[in-house]
Amino acid sequence: MMSGRLRYCVFVVSMVGLMAGLGDAQIEPETILGAWLLDEGNGDTTADATGNGHDGILAGPPVWVGGPFGNALEFDGSSTYVDCGNADVLNVELFSVSFWCYIPSTQTWNHMISRGQHGASGSPGSVNWGVMMFDAQETILFETFNDTAWTGISAPTSAGEWHHVVATYDGDTMQLYHDGTQAASISGIGILLDESRAFIIGGRSDAGSVGGVFNGSLDEVGYFNAVLTPEDIETIMNKGLAEVLGGSDVAVNPQPAHGAIDVPRDRVLGWVPGMFADTHNVYVGTVFEEVDAASVANPLGVLASESQNVNTFDPAGVYDFGQTYFWRVDEVNGTPDKTVFKGGVWSFTVEPYSIQIPGSSIAVTASSFANDFSRPENTINGSGLGADNTHTISSEAMWFTGAVDLDPWIQYEFDAIQKLETMRIWNSNSAAEMAIGWGVKDVEISYSVDGENWEVLADVSQLSRAIGLPTYNTYDTIAFGGVAAKVVRLNMASNWGGILMSYSLSEVQFDMIPAQART
Repeated sequence: MMSGRLRYCVFVVSMVGLMAGLGDAQIEPETILGAWLLDEGNGDTTADATGNGHDGILAGPPVWVGGPFGNALEFDGSSTYVDCGNADVLNVELFSVSFWCYIPSTQTWNHMISRGQHGASGSPGSVNWGVMMFDAQETILFETFNDTAWTGISAPTSAGEWHHVVATYDGDTMQLYHDGTQAASISGIGILLDESRAFIIGGRSDAGSVGGVFNGSLDEVGYFNAVLTPEDIETIMNKGLAEVLGGSDVAVNPQPAHGAIDVPRDRVLGWVPGMFADTHNVYVGTVFEEVDAASVANPLGVLASESQNVNTFDPAGVYDFGQTYFWRVDEVNGTPDKTVFKGGVWSFTVEPYSIQIPGSSIAVTASSFANDFSRPENTINGSGLGADNTHTISSEAMWFTGAVDLDPWIQYEFDAIQKLETMRIWNSNSAAEMAIGWGVKDVEISYSVDGENWEVLADVSQLSRAIGLPTYNTYDTIAFGGVAAKVVRLNMASNWGGILMSYSLSEVQFDMIPAQART
């Protein structure tokens, strides 16, 4: 049986096979210094898939998880990293480094990839170069040091998602790409510090130690003695480093993409098979640990298909609304060895049963409003509403009727007829609510498909009272049960204070049931 690492060595030596695998990229084989696919799934080393021998040693160690292409490594932000050595060939005057990163949260100066320590400008042993998180912001920083001063360029990013990052340096100009698009560039850098430091994945390469450990996951790290072109970057991002090297042992390129949301309930799963795969074992479940640990011998209730010969999986039924699923594909070689290459664990989240109608698509009118700061639009624009569904006590984030409104009402019109599931109502929550009581009490809720013929919503006659504190989050949920409506109207009969003939609401939201699959 030929090992995965040995197969990669053959690819590098076989120039015809390698160039055939480059696709649209124009990367010269001899410029690929190292490629760490991070697909092993176990063990304390990760192979340099070029066969150049710069295998990485796992310290800590980081944890194997699913990534955009096969497996990936998750780092703890404290003591886990991968040391790929400091061979002279890695100390080059121009280079590109590419990788996928998953950032769970902001962090300060934690490094994804580096060669050399980040230190004060001009200090001995300062950075050769590094790609890192910037100053507790959702920003990625690429920094170099030319023995006199350090220079950095940055790209905005977002937490909670996988992103593809490429940093290049040609002896004078630095470039930083984020998800295939050039985010920043600067020239006049000069020759970098010639300091022999280890190539570190997931940390900062200090003198004799590693610091600035990344908190998050990394996948598909490539290091090139060349400046990658936009076409090269697109190929690597969309097809994976294995495409550049000529193939992969494990299944890659999951469809839907790893971490995808709003996936249709009947979605067929697909993947690009490993180059030696004869059959595939598919695992699907709702618990990551079960899907990660299951095997044919111990299926744990998640072995969905064994020894299938197609690279798609169509579930017998449909997935549950709003549920996150984990799945894995193991590639099985043909005879005689029947070697199983364990795949990474991917995930997707099924579309919810209903979705919120954007306030920007709703027209709102009312019987009156107190002033320009308390207009009815305040009830649909999210003003005063926190991420935890608490509402402010500021009256300027609410709607108030005029001082005396004898026939108070507020009306919401959608841009099309919608199949309504629920309406959420945050009642008036001003600081004086418990003393004055502007909040709506008795109410009639009606709906119409044309604004002329109305139906009264049954079993709804009263709203609960807000507490007049910034911690208020006990909104009313009104069930519509899937009725068709283009207009919803609230006719108010009383308020909770019974003192003034003035009424108020804080926020109103609507959820609709999609009539057709969303794309």
